[in-house]
Amino acid sequence: MAMIIGHSESRNPTFGCNQVVIVRDQDTKHTLPVFLKQALCLTVYEAKGLEFDDVILYNFFDSSPAGNKWRILKDITMTTETRRKIKINEELTINELDSKQFDQKMKKLQKQAEDQEEDKTEEYTKLHVDQRNEILRDFSILCNELKHLYVSVTRPKVRLLIYDQDGKNRQAITQYWQD
Repeated sequence: MAMIIGHSESRNPTFGCNQVVIVRDQDTKHTLPVFLKQALCLTVYEAKGLEFDDVILYNFFDSSPAGNKWRILKDITMTTETRRKIKINEELTINELDSKQFDQKMKKLQKQAEDQEEDKTEEYTKLHVDQRNEILRDFSILCNELKHLYVSVTRPKVRLLIYDQDGKNRQAITQYWQD
């Protein structure tokens, strides 16, 4: 940490204008240790759209309203699959949006696609979720948390340091990143 934030004669670290501490909310700002209180400290919302050389993400997981719901990440797996790519040169009319006419139109278009000589494929990523019912209950909270995490981890240009007083809520995302 000394390499990131520098030294001073008073043994307190010095922070520059390109270094920031990002916290979840205003309440967490008041819980910063003494040596971080002199640093520029922003909430995730305040930091959105800004970039810094060095970012310390402080107690993000510890103060997360998702708590232990981060474990859901262990139940999500990704696979790469291939699908057929077809080119369709027709547009749907307003009448074809009716479910019966739509089904007929789709069957016609699929038949045309099968007749195409060019057989192009593309790869895509598909997510698979175990224990779907339990996950769906907790997913909305985690979805919001992942958005905040994305904003936080995309602020640094050079270094990101993540610190949590209690690392148990962070374990799932750490494992996810390592895999």
